[in-house]
Amino acid sequence: MEAKAAQLRKLRPKGVVQLELGIGANNQMLKAPMMEMVSQFPYWFFITMNLAKEINILPTIRKRSLALKGDIARNLAQLKAASPNDDFAAKVSQTNTFNYENLVMQTQLNYSSYYSIYAQGGTAVKLTEEKPLPYDQQIKLFAQKVKEADHIVIGGASGLSAAGGGDFYYKDTPSFYKYFGKFAKKYGIKGDFAGMKYPWKTREEFWGYLATFLYTTQHAPVRQPYKDLKKIIGDKDYFFLTTNQDTQAIKEFPEDKVAEIQGDHRFFQYSQQCTDDVWDAVQPVEDMVKAMDDGTAIPTEMIPKCLHCGAEAFPWVRGYGNFLEGTRYHQEYAKISQYLEKNMNDGKILFIELGVGRMTPMFIQEPFWALTKNLPQAYDVMVNRDFQFLPQEIEDKGVAIKGDINQVLDDVLVELAK
Repeated sequence: MEAKAAQLRKLRPKGVVQLELGIGANNQMLKAPMMEMVSQFPYWFFITMNLAKEINILPTIRKRSLALKGDIARNLAQLKAASPNDDFAAKVSQTNTFNYENLVMQTQLNYSSYYSIYAQGGTAVKLTEEKPLPYDQQIKLFAQKVKEADHIVIGGASGLSAAGGGDFYYKDTPSFYKYFGKFAKKYGIKGDFAGMKYPWKTREEFWGYLATFLYTTQHAPVRQPYKDLKKIIGDKDYFFLTTNQDTQAIKEFPEDKVAEIQGDHRFFQYSQQCTDDVWDAVQPVEDMVKAMDDGTAIPTEMIPKCLHCGAEAFPWVRGYGNFLEGTRYHQEYAKISQYLEKNMNDGKILFIELGVGRMTPMFIQEPFWALTKNLPQAYDVMVNRDFQFLPQEIEDKGVAIKGDINQVLDDVLVELAK
């Protein structure tokens, strides 16, 4: 059993699709545990095929599930005949209400189907064979598209914050030692995420580390790329979509112009989702850090626990456990959905994708590609330090710039000032 549990833990951060065929709605031996795993593993997706009366999906995974009702053999035959890359964004214009999350769910399925490609640093989308423009021409094109745009949608991922100095997540960088030096010295941790996975002997030590991490991001100054973006946008109509949880976007831009679809370090939630509540984490975290002083553990009584079920709280962010896809989560998606619905067919819309890695292309990158393809006056600018992906389908409606985000934004500002 332990070996099987270890195998499941290895799959936790990967894109996995659970396919459930013909298991009864109230089955507690197979169906219930399968759905519970999807609930606990943030990148898993659940697909059930069954008679209509036997369809049963937990509310906690409804946004990461798909139910195919009817005869299983017929459904499987239809799936076999279907194209694996159907154009999902074309359906946007056929609906009365646009829902950005629907695009995310569709690209999540694609990611799961081709996970090995993404894990190796690639993409399942066919890329252009055209040679990239010289860098200076790419910058001119970027600036030109900003000037022409009626609406700008920014998609900021981890690479955007990393470009401004928030690079302590994956490696033992100088910034990691600056903020987490006492933990690195005592426990040998190398990189913030490594600390989140560290086998802490006590919950007091775990919360000491977690409080340090949250305090660091909550109180970090606005990083330069965010300031430069604000200058680039100027007085243009815009919206900022981000998968970053570090509060950088909402420090520089009004909250009604920002959608944090992966959570926010300013809030706690209950780990067992016994309520729909998220609440302030800033003051409790500050109190924990003060109480810890030079040590690495907080007092036991400061560990936040639910008054209803007694379970520990944890940050309202995907990736740490049972992420609450409740009221605030849906409000964040509603902001980007409503903005796009209102403006996608009203003049020229420019998508700017910044620092999207290979773990989360389904939240920003591929939805932006799909929207650019299907909106006649859309254009997509992609900036990334490590990748230069320009899909063949939008090779005339996009530019992929490989380079340091800080430098690219600086050069665009210079070009705009000419």
